[in-house]
Parts: sequence; C-alpha cells; structure tokens
Amino acid sequence: MTDYKGKNKTKSTRIIAAQRAIYKLNAFKKNSDERAKSVKNFNFAERTQYGRVDTTFNTVYPNRSELKRLKNPDKESRIYSCQNFVADAFERFVAKMKQAVVFGNCPKDHPYLTEIKVYGAYQDPYGLYNEYLEGFLDTFVDQVDEKTILSFDDWTNQFLFFCKRNGAKFPITFSGFQRTDKSNIFSSGLAISISDLKADDDTKKQEFFLDYKAIDFYINAAKQYGFYVDLDKPWVLVADLNSPAMLLYTKKYDLSTVNQILSENYSLCYEEDIRLLRSALETSYNEFIYVNPYNTDLDTSKCKTKININNKLIINNNINNKYYINIYIQLRNIEEYSILTDADIQRLKEKAIFFEKKLDISRSVSYINGQFNKTVLSRPGGMNDLINKQKERRNSDISNN
Repeated sequence: MTDYKGKNKTKSTRIIAAQRAIYKLNAFKKNSDERAKSVKNFNFAERTQYGRVDTTFNTVYPNRSELKRLKNPDKESRIYSCQNFVADAFERFVAKMKQAVVFGNCPKDHPYLTEIKVYGAYQDPYGLYNEYLEGFLDTFVDQVDEKTILSFDDWTNQFLFFCKRNGAKFPITFSGFQRTDKSNIFSSGLAISISDLKADDDTKKQEFFLDYKAIDFYINAAKQYGFYVDLDKPWVLVADLNSPAMLLYTKKYDLSTVNQILSENYSLCYEEDIRLLRSALETSYNEFIYVNPYNTDLDTSKCKTKININNKLIINNNINNKYYINIYIQLRNIEEYSILTDADIQRLKEKAIFFEKKLDISRSVSYINGQFNKTVLSRPGGMNDLINKQKERRNSDISNN
C-alpha cells in the first residue's frame, strides 16, 4: 500500500511536487477501473472550469432562484444550498449511505460517512468576485504614485498598466474571474463537501477516505446518484451533468440536456461585466480622491511648492459607454494572454462602438465576448495547448534522434 505524505508544510518544493504527483497517479488505482472513472481531477486543463463555462465557452453563474437548501442532521449547522436537482440527488445519496451503515456494508464509526453532514456547498460568485476585486484594487492603490493621479483618465490608465504588469493570472472582469482559480467549483452550485478536512494534507485523505473500508461502496454510491468524487478532495461530490443517473433528477425541473441546464439555471457573466467593473473602478477612484484631494510638487526652479488639485468625484455615472468599452476590451485581452494585436484591438473597438451606437451596450458587450470566445482553443494551459506541447516535444525528440 502506498503512503501519501504530501503536505503544504513541506519546505522543499521539489519534494512536495513529487509527493503530489505520487498521490494523483496512485490514489485510486486500487479501485476497480469502472468505479475509478467516477473520480475526476478538477484541477486539470478545462476541467478547472467545470460548471462555470457553458457549451459555447461563455462563463456562467447560477441563478439564485434555482438553488435549493440542503438538509443537515445538525440543526445548528450553517445553511447550505446548491442547484435544485443536485440537492435532490444528494438527499438520495445520503439515504443510501445511511442504509449501508444499517445493513453493515459501511462502518458505524466513520467521522464523515456514517452520518453525512454538509460542510460546504454553493458560494456566491458575486461575493467572491467583489472580495477579490476589492483586494486587487487595494493593492493597486498601495502601489500607485498619487502624484500621477489628477483625473479619472489618469486613474484608469495607471490601472490598465498595473493589470498588464500582473498578467492573465489576475483577472479583472467578472467573466475572467469566474473562469479562473480565483473562483472555485462551489460557485457553480454543483459541488458539495461532506468533510471539513483541508486539501493540502494528503495524509488525512488517506486516513479518512482512501483507507476507508468501504471506499468502493462510497464511490459507487456517488456514481449511482450522478456524482463524481473529486480526486484532490475525496470528500467533495460534484454533479455529473452527463450522467444518466443525474438525468433522473434534472427531468423533475424540465431539464434534459447539459446545454439546457446551463442556459436555464445559469446566467451569462459577460452581461454583468461592465456594470460591475464600472462600479468598482469609480467607487475606488472616489475613495482615493477623498483621501487625496490634492498633491504637491516642489518647483525647484522657483523654490516653491506647486499644489495640484485633483478632479472632483465622479457623480451620477457621467462617463459614457464608449469609455468603458475601450477599457473592457483591453482588460479582456490581458485576460486572454494579450492574444490580440494593437490593430486587432482597434478594429474590435470600432465595431463594438458601432454596435453600442446603433443598438445598445448589451449588444456591444455580447459582440466583444463572442470575439474573445473564438480564442478559447488557443489559451495557454488548456487541453489543446497541452496536446500541442506534447506534439512539439515528440517532434523535437524525433529530430534529435
């Protein structure tokens, strides 16, 4: 039996990387092949976006009206919710595990599986995004030279420069945030945690789950009710939207396909992008101006201090849509690893502004989003990127031989 010793406390980066690799490769190998298919690595390639990206590559978030409260045996526990059909399937899974304990198929003394309790489920993506963006803007404010900010134009120009310097791993738009690891699978409403264990300690995963006498029964029961088991966090169950078992529960809500689930139970992030971005930038700027109403420069030629008066606060959203379309396109391009050239960006701006003028801002943003969605298959870290890199290595090996 393999012992898994990976812990974040390990000081050596090389050793911890090796230990993590051993866990990922071997953790569920002893289980039957069929059951092991129900264990998924949600930290791999596009699977990191599971439940947060629809079939046409749009980033999505759950409609609160489609969430349902989860039952917990402990009445004093926090209230958790998830997608309505997921809650129904989970209720049947819990009943199955209870029955297994009564019939002796599962031990009676397991801290997490004898009487299943919810420790985590749906997390509001709005709240996660606002908290993240507020922290990012605070970092920007700490680093910006206040003497360079005399207007909102100065503020946004400095902010764009700051974003370019930080790169794609620090998204700014709601769409970009929900697609990356700055958000998480719980914001999809498809995941439920039945333990308070931490993912950074592989020894606990082994102690409480991998060495559990009825681990095969647990995995099979999850599959029976339409759930994957998360490889890195075996206590997290994730709804398999393609599972015939889960279809039994989606049909109750007149949902029969993955596309239908993601279109009817979810909303499009890009439709909120500019509103949320505008609010965050203008609020942050106003707070900055309130703290820094003016700044001073020493005029060495006259030995006098020059006082620069900052512009007034932004009031009543007096900046037009064209201004934010320009910022939005630049931010989306940064989030896509600057895939568009300056000429491409200029053409995109002109077309987007045309749509805003002739139609409305929502049609303009939809067009911008569609253009960036065309670049999905070129994104670094995706499945296509990994396949291309493997081909390059093979071709390199062949040429070297």
